[in-house]
This record gives sequence, C-alpha cells and structure tokens, in this order.
Amino acid sequence: MKAFAKLILPCFFLFSNFLYAETNNNISSEGAYDKAQAMRSSAYKFIDANKIQKSEETLEAALNFVRQPDIVAMYQENQYLAGRQWDILRDLIIVNALQQDKPNALSYLRQLTKAKKSLARIAKDEDVAALLAEETLFVNAVKAEKAWARIQANDGLSSPYTENLSDAEKIAGLSTIWSEAKHGFVYFDQVPSLDWDKLYQNTIPKVLNTQSTLAYYRELERFIAQLKDSHSDISYPKALRSKAYSRPPFRTRLIEDKVIVTDIYSKSLGELGIAIGDELLEIEGQAVHQYATEHKKPFNSSSTLQDLEVRTYRYTLLSGDSEKNLNIKLKKADGSHKNLSVPREGYSDTRYPEANEFTLLESGIAYFRTNSFASNKAAEHFKNILPQLKNAKGLIIDVRQNGGGSSTVGFRILQYLTDKAVSGSYSYSRLNQPVRKAWGDNRTHWKDLGGNDLYRTAKKQFDKPVMVLAGPQSFSAAEDFLVAFKQLQRGLIIGETSAGSSGQPLVFELPGGGSARVCVKRDQYSNGDDWVGVGIAPDIVVKESVEDVRAGVDVVLDAAEEKVLEGFRARN
Repeated sequence: MKAFAKLILPCFFLFSNFLYAETNNNISSEGAYDKAQAMRSSAYKFIDANKIQKSEETLEAALNFVRQPDIVAMYQENQYLAGRQWDILRDLIIVNALQQDKPNALSYLRQLTKAKKSLARIAKDEDVAALLAEETLFVNAVKAEKAWARIQANDGLSSPYTENLSDAEKIAGLSTIWSEAKHGFVYFDQVPSLDWDKLYQNTIPKVLNTQSTLAYYRELERFIAQLKDSHSDISYPKALRSKAYSRPPFRTRLIEDKVIVTDIYSKSLGELGIAIGDELLEIEGQAVHQYATEHKKPFNSSSTLQDLEVRTYRYTLLSGDSEKNLNIKLKKADGSHKNLSVPREGYSDTRYPEANEFTLLESGIAYFRTNSFASNKAAEHFKNILPQLKNAKGLIIDVRQNGGGSSTVGFRILQYLTDKAVSGSYSYSRLNQPVRKAWGDNRTHWKDLGGNDLYRTAKKQFDKPVMVLAGPQSFSAAEDFLVAFKQLQRGLIIGETSAGSSGQPLVFELPGGGSARVCVKRDQYSNGDDWVGVGIAPDIVVKESVEDVRAGVDVVLDAAEEKVLEGFRARN
C-alpha cells in the first residue's frame, strides 16, 4: 500500500476552524467543503484497512456530491470547495492503480487533462506510473506538465554564492525581477511616472559595474524600490546577511522630526550610556537625516511615506556590517552630547518582549497586545484569555507593532467579538492574456479573486466596547485585521495611520543565493476603495511626543482607555 501514503489531505483548511450551519435541505459552501473532506478521509481509512473497493466507492460518492448542481453553484464563492473535485479525481486514479484497473484510471485521467489540472501528485506515484507507463495519454501529459513547470519555476536562475557574480548572472537576476514585475505587479497605477522598461535598461550598466555580490544586491534593492511597494523587495544571500542586516539591540523612531531612542533590549547598552528618550544626532559623522537620505531611503521598498519613515528610521537606520561598530552622536535629555562606538553584535543579555501580552488594567479594562500573526499563537493566546474578559469593562487590542503574517490569525481573534460575517479585503490579480496584446489591446485586465469572508454562527463571546490601537508599524496581515475590524464597525481604531501594504508576494530565487518578492495580489476595501498605498486611517488620531517617550507615558493607550470607559458607562 505504499502508493496510499501519498494520498495527503490538502492544506486548504481556511474554513475548517469556523462553525457552519447545515440543515437537511441546506448546506453552506464551508459545510460542503468539510463534507467532501470527511468523505475523502473515510476513503483513506478504508485503504488502511485494505478495503480498496470500499475506498473507491466512497470516493465516487464524494465526486458525485461535489458535482451536484447546487454544490457546483457554490464554486465561485469558495475556491477551496471547487478544488475538491480535482483532488478526488487524483485520489480515484491512485486507488484504481492499486487495483490495477487501467480503464478506470485512464477515464479519470482524461477528465483531469481535459480540464488542464495538475498531474504532479499522481505522476510521482509509483503504482500509477507502473500502471500507465506505456499509455500515450499519461506519458505526453506528464511531459507537457514538466515543461510548463520548468518555465513557471521560481528557482531557475538560482546559483551558489560567490564574492563577485559573473556578468551573465548579474544580468539574469536583474532581468528576472524586471520580467516578474512587468507581468505580475499589481500597483503600477500607483507609480504612474515610473517607466519600468527604461529603468531596467538604465540599471543594466549599473549592475555590470558592481565589483562584488554585496554591491550587486545593493543595486537590485535600489531598482526594485522604485516600485514603491513594501511587499516587493530583495533579500540578501545568507552569506551577506551579517554584512547588511546586523544592528545593535536598540530601536529608534522619528518623532517630531527627531530621531529618538524608544526601545532598548540589552542592559549593556544602558551601561554604555544609551537611554530611552535620547536623540540621535549623527551617524558616522553625518547628520542623521542626511545619513538616512543618502544611505537608507533609496534602498527601502515602501508603499507609503509613513512606512518609508518606519523602515528608514526604525528598521534599517542602524543596520550594517556586523564587523564594524556603529559610530553615533547622541543628545541626552539634559541637552548634553555623547559620542559612542556601538558594536552591532555580540550582546549576551538581549531580551526582546514576548509577541503576545495580556493584562487587566487598573481601570478594569482588558489589554491584549499582539506583535505578530506569523503563527496561530496570537489567536490561541486570545482564546485562552476569554474567561478573563468576562468581568472586564471593555477590551483594547494593540497591533501597533504587529508586522503581519497570516491574515486568518487576526480573523480568528475577531470571531470572538461578533456574530456577523468577518469580511476582509476584496482582492484581484492581473489576468495576462498575450493574445489581447496581439489584437492591439494593451489594457490591464483583472481576475476577481473575491472577498476574504469567514463566517461564524455561534453567539459572540465578548460584546462590550472594543478599541484597537494601530500605527505605521501595523503592517500586512495586521492591516487585514484592521480592515475587517473597520468593516465590522465593532469599535474605533486609535493612533496613527497604518503602513498601507498587503497582498500576496511572489517569491523567486536570484543568482548568488538571494531572493526577491513582487506583489501580485491587489487588496481593497469591500467597497472598491484602495487602502494599500494609502494606509488605514484611525478614527481618532493620537501621536506621542518626545516628552511622552521620556516620561514613559503611552498617550495612545490612555486615549483608548478613556473611550472604552465612555462606552462602558453608556451601556450601564
């Protein structure tokens, strides 16, 4: 039964954690998806029990189910349900291969090839390959798929790291970025003055003139940054990351046009003389703004001015070669100046805050901070604190430093705050049809990917006032959370405008061991308005001052606390 070990359930369980309503005569698209998957799971168990014929019967029933007209009508709203029929066909081919039933296996194979669906999983199956090895339909279909897979692959131009790549590799890497963006990037209308082809042509001699792979990747950064999109950027090869990304364990922010130390993650830096509230005046002998403008801004991919500010003055300002100290000049709170040479690495006492934090404030308001949606830990953490919310006057959710991850994590948090549909962004991708260009049609055509809607029919578990804290570090999936929260009209967003960037980046490898990303999915509010390239504006604007930082006062949290108390008093 070695073949059956390859019958793996797909990873599309986006809806499986959400409740759905089903009656004898009515089933939701999520319910239909779960039913189809349950039938597939039953079929797999029959294989394990060596009941191959029973497995085939179960899969045939599953195929008939997903092809019923009322189920097919749901495909447009649920792409995951639509994909189940093709997975079931692949299952049936493998099951028939186990039974040496060539006619049936070929019958199901014809359906897959006619619909131009992937054969990758069955092509790798030993039993299928042995049964159909002499069949022209199978052999030709597999050859064709491999040919298209090779041209679609994202690693075709990868090569090992060397200190200075060849000219051919340098041109190939630049050309790959140009080509992937030209055919897939979804925000060219937000950079209307950019002539992408001319920029590419002008950049060729620049990359050829570089004398090292480090300098080459620097030019690639400068090139892709002209797209002005935070999800379109360059990642350096592993061998160069310590030379490009190393930074000491403290962070700065631009506040009132001053670069202020806001976070320190090592006691060693305090002993060295760095304190929260210090103003950074110079780096490497240059005025800090001049240094930022010359050495950081041109290489930062950013969708908005507020995101560029964060990337310049918080994320990259202190970064550089781990073997070179950072030479800075500080202005202390008392007005005195201090020159320091700060190592970028080598700290044994670094302590960074936990990604998720919950506390009950003295006012009786629950406070939940989450800095990442990179895993489901944030949603699990929130679920675990639900019992503690019972007696709270209200809730504040802080995503001011949440850099994103998976959008579904934020949606899972929201499901506990409402009994309505959780509706995220509406999405599109470019529909490339070269034949239209042949007909003289140079317009961009779009594929409607639909809305990101998740449903919950259970009674909401927390119905007291809710406020969300956001700012320019709220990014990507954290912004998807803000969009959904805003569209729910569940409460207010307080703070500053978010980064203004989300979407699905296409990741591809580059010569020398690095990689690049190009954003290929366009996200909008459900009403069609853009928020990418703009940011999500708060309902109440609150900005901290330099004095707030030095005094340790969180004015954004204080404002949210007052609004929750107002809502609580109005309810009672």
